[in-house]
Amino acid sequence: MGFSIGLNSQNKNPLEAVLLKGFLSADSSEVYFSSARKLVKTRADSANFFYFKAFKTQSLSQRDSAMYYFDRAIPLLKKVDSLNRLRKSYNQYHYLKLDQGNYEQALEYSQTDTAAD
Repeated sequence: MGFSIGLNSQNKNPLEAVLLKGFLSADSSEVYFSSARKLVKTRADSANFFYFKAFKTQSLSQRDSAMYYFDRAIPLLKKVDSLNRLRKSYNQYHYLKLDQGNYEQALEYSQTDTAAD
């Protein structure tokens, strides 16, 4: 299953640049995420940190960790009004629930209306 984390390649945010390196790194992602954690200053920064960690752990098939990070990212993404990332998070959470065989919750997340949040 492929997925897009929704990035702007022209991003000037230093935190997101480190998070992107962490997401893309095959062997040094934890070093980048550790560095990124030190750059977190705001609620939006925390939301982005958890968002990137969720996608990275999911890409490594670490489903429990991905769910942990999505559980932290989603409420913060709602608060900072990051609808695109919130939508992508719900979508990936839906797939994680499907993988678990939890079809009712998967359906719930697939039908979540982010515009109403």
